[in-house]
Amino acid sequence: MLALAEQGGAAATAELERMALEDPDGAVRSEAVLALADVNGEVPAAVISQLLRDRDADVRKAAIDTLIWRGDDEAVRMLAVTMVDQDPSVRLHAVEGLGEIGGTSAIAMLRQAQADADPAVRETATEVLDDLTPDTPH
Repeated sequence: MLALAEQGGAAATAELERMALEDPDGAVRSEAVLALADVNGEVPAAVISQLLRDRDADVRKAAIDTLIWRGDDEAVRMLAVTMVDQDPSVRLHAVEGLGEIGGTSAIAMLRQAQADADPAVRETATEVLDDLTPDTPH
């Protein structure tokens, strides 16, 4: 996979996308999406949308990482799907990512995360909001 990332180009991108979406091994899918982001600077939205719904939580977290690196409003919008993920560790990772991205949309999602069923997600959302908006009570 490292060789593909170093090679770059359309063929490498196509192969990394195929691996990210189709490889039966979740670890390979995770590594492929991260390599794809490294090669192209970002991963196509259609690929990320699919990976955010992957059966493997680690793949979903890797997709979240690529959105954090992207750091724009579209990334925040795409993170919305992760806020209802069945795995609390994925929701927690998304909350931490929203804190890194910041902005009005991220703050709104973090306020919603304060009502999450998982106490770690709730607490982290509050801590992140405290960091992003220190003059506002949470």
